Amino acid sequence: MNPSPSASELLNRPPAWLVEGRAIHRFRRITSARNLAKPGRFRPSSTERVVLRARLAPLLELLGESPLHVEIDSPKKAQWWAAYLLEQPFRLGSQLYLSTELDRWLVLTGDDHARFSAVENGEAAEQASHTIDEFEEQFEQIGEPAHSKLFGYLTASPKLAGLGRRVERLLQLPLLSATDYLDKVLAAVTQFGFNGRLVNPPGSALYLFGNLTAQGYSREELHFQAFQVEGILSRAEEAARRQLLDQRREWLLDQIGRGLGLLTNARLLEKTEAATALTWLILAQELELESADLPPRGQLLRQLWLLQSPLASKEGKDEEKPSRTRARQLREELFGGK
Repeated sequence: MNPSPSASELLNRPPAWLVEGRAIHRFRRITSARNLAKPGRFRPSSTERVVLRARLAPLLELLGESPLHVEIDSPKKAQWWAAYLLEQPFRLGSQLYLSTELDRWLVLTGDDHARFSAVENGEAAEQASHTIDEFEEQFEQIGEPAHSKLFGYLTASPKLAGLGRRVERLLQLPLLSATDYLDKVLAAVTQFGFNGRLVNPPGSALYLFGNLTAQGYSREELHFQAFQVEGILSRAEEAARRQLLDQRREWLLDQIGRGLGLLTNARLLEKTEAATALTWLILAQELELESADLPPRGQLLRQLWLLQSPLASKEGKDEEKPSRTRARQLREELFGGK
């Protein structure tokens, strides 16, 4: 077992699935939650819980060799790791275990709750699903999960009760966000039982979508709904890109040029305007409008990720005010200080 990496190590090592995603599609994530219970009873006794918790150890094998271990023992650590993994805040006292590739993690909370997440960002769409299937099968071998014939799996995560799964998609929708169609598309997504939230800072145009509930779904139905939602969103963004390239190309090039000028010359930068400028440059790369003046796409995505992370702020504070330090650091990181 490897110890928790330091904050400086985290800053220099963003998750690959956040900085290497395909155009529009950033990552797919599946999360499964289970609670241990004795057959015939919803909750085991205190003594039984200690025994059952020890039986969760084999789940660590799903993370591969030498997983990282983090004890969530302070509010700051809970916030930092949630931001690093684009997760909801972790509960104090949770034990977090991560694969060395940072694409799978296991959270043990209390005495009997386990939550496993798997992420992918490549063309293959099945690997994360297979990993989650393995987790659920192995959990069944460890002990009886808390389950109701009426309500399905009973978990410590209310939104996961039922099927016990959450399926998420992170997409970057800059041009859809710049049109009047975004609200209509988001409304259409809710018809599939999904909702989306904007990932901070707002200028990133990054939206994380997930199912509102796990009740009433089979595995196949939930994953099919997720692909339907992903298809609606990606097609809408692609249509917005084609339309602006055909009808408002000069405006689009102007926005990209303004973003480049801001990052290379600004003395003070707010977090949101810095994220907006980075997003325009990422878009230029994806539309093949790049020039020799633009940094590599992966470097731009890394800086965008750093802006949303409290790891990059002094003492974990989420500072939005204009910052001379932010402008200088971005200029040095992206353009070598020119």
